[in-house]
Amino acid sequence: MFLFIIKHFICDWLLQNNWIANNKATNPMALLLHCFINGVGTVIVVLIITFDFRPALLLGLFEFSFHLVVDKIKLHIPCERFGRRYWIILGTDQSLHYMSYYLIIKLIGG
Repeated sequence: MFLFIIKHFICDWLLQNNWIANNKATNPMALLLHCFINGVGTVIVVLIITFDFRPALLLGLFEFSFHLVVDKIKLHIPCERFGRRYWIILGTDQSLHYMSYYLIIKLIGG
């Protein structure tokens, strides 16, 4: 799980530049790029754990798809930035991402 937490911090936060952050709600390419970055991060982590390219690609595709659905829903829930609802939505979003990493670990036999 440690590698996925590091991957999440890098891919979901550090590699999300201003253009992605400011446009992913209205520009499909920004959201797709954000999800692609997260999917590639998962491919790398699964390769480190399994040394097997096939599950790495499949689970990277799963991560891309799951991240896309979660973020698409999150971005279309109206809320005041930094209000109570904002923090509930952000916490739910992050919890769902971590649950997906737990599932991935179980799928690769961890």
